Amino acid sequence: AGVVEAVEPESSPAQSVLQAFPDPSGPPILLVTTCDHPLLSSAMVRELLDAFEESGADAVAGIVNTNTIRARYPNIKRTAIRFRDGPMTGCNLFAFRGDAGASVVRYWTRLEGHRKKPLRMARSVGIVTLLLYAAGWLTLDGALERLGRRLGVRLLAARLTDIHAGIDVDTPEDLEAVQKIFAARMSQNDPRIAL
Repeated sequence: AGVVEAVEPESSPAQSVLQAFPDPSGPPILLVTTCDHPLLSSAMVRELLDAFEESGADAVAGIVNTNTIRARYPNIKRTAIRFRDGPMTGCNLFAFRGDAGASVVRYWTRLEGHRKKPLRMARSVGIVTLLLYAAGWLTLDGALERLGRRLGVRLLAARLTDIHAGIDVDTPEDLEAVQKIFAARMSQNDPRIAL
């Protein structure tokens, strides 16, 4: 609608997202990203939203395979969650739809509250799910299916094709790597530098 509304940040990322969640009369989808994501492009956002719309899911998170980032940028360290189908890195790019999407954000706030209480977090995720993960038997889609059943929602991991979606700036080394990526793009007149 061309309207931008500022929302004061809350005490945690999930609380801030919950505060920004539209009321039922507002837009049907809330798109969330972080401010430390300088390589984010409109193509990445479009790819995530297209997968979200096609799936009919209630919530989506963008991910890339960590090995693809390491292969191209061996000096960039990314946090990886290891599933049977490979290590995955989140892209700090999410979308939520309607009341079911809001329930996912409320669950996220509960997990944040349990981050220093491993037993409570384990119960929130499900003991069997954690055991399957620890044994190396859990695929990413399997994990989302199990969690979705637990919450009564449909969850999607959108595997984004541009590995730069998985690179953010958490450390001075990350900043240096991103500056080099931008410099290379500028020298090649890459149109992504204008996005």
